[in-house]
Amino acid sequence: MYYRLKDKYKLRGWELLPYAIVDGETHRAHFVQKAEFDALTLCDGTVDLALPLIPESVREFGYVHRIQKSDIPGVAYFKQDNFYFLCEVKDGCVSQELDDYESDEHFTPEFVEPR
Repeated sequence: MYYRLKDKYKLRGWELLPYAIVDGETHRAHFVQKAEFDALTLCDGTVDLALPLIPESVREFGYVHRIQKSDIPGVAYFKQDNFYFLCEVKDGCVSQELDDYESDEHFTPEFVEPR
């Protein structure tokens, strides 16, 4: 079974409030616990959540702290933390389904091996 957040919702975090889901229509942030945030990161439409996931196997791999000049008038810069997790599941791949903005940015799947 695959889950995907509705397009209007985005996972976000800030230095003092690291775990939030933001409604893109109302711009309201709903703050959640780390465990809930971690579960929501799996709701990307590519992880089969019906697979027997071993909770102890889910571990933070790391994150990328991205800062770049903003292209929005009145906003100096864009800051985003991208979190990555590892877990154990059964073998198998599914097709990638990108949001429009992801397609515009030419997102591609990258398979990595932890060091």
